[in-house]
Amino acid sequence: MSVTIGMGVAPKFSVELLYDDIEKIAKHYGYGLLKGIYNAEPDVFYGIEKIKKNEELADVFLLSSCPDKNVALSFEINQEMVDKEMLGGNPYFFEFLRDVEQIVNNKSDKMYIFFASEWSAGDRIRFGYGSIAELIARLSMPGGWAVRYYDPIKKVMYDDDSEPFVFEVFIGE
Repeated sequence: MSVTIGMGVAPKFSVELLYDDIEKIAKHYGYGLLKGIYNAEPDVFYGIEKIKKNEELADVFLLSSCPDKNVALSFEINQEMVDKEMLGGNPYFFEFLRDVEQIVNNKSDKMYIFFASEWSAGDRIRFGYGSIAELIARLSMPGGWAVRYYDPIKKVMYDDDSEPFVFEVFIGE
């Protein structure tokens, strides 16, 4: 199953300039960044297309764990968050988000960050909003962007990532 992490933006000036700035940050952390919805995996394309239209976003940028390949999958980035829960430490992804926040505060009117394994146009999505610090706090909780469940019969916990998670970043907070 694929994991897609991306952001939808409505820049104040130029999509290209904002993309260039965020791409530099992504490269610094060893990530790739793909511009445009046409780079989305088929499993998530129509859901991303719907949120882009509904929220009047100018474009979407998709993170890639494989910066040398043109594929919008974020397995390793997602694994960083799982490792944080299991091993401690601070994922590079959180530092990436803090750096992106500095750029977006000056250059965009809107930003949404989304996480999805599968996402169709009619799917129900979980939605949150707040500052980047609040997103990082949420992602630091057990389960990360997924929902954590406990099965009392089997005595195990599991993460359900069947519903996409979209987080609206409050610009300037």
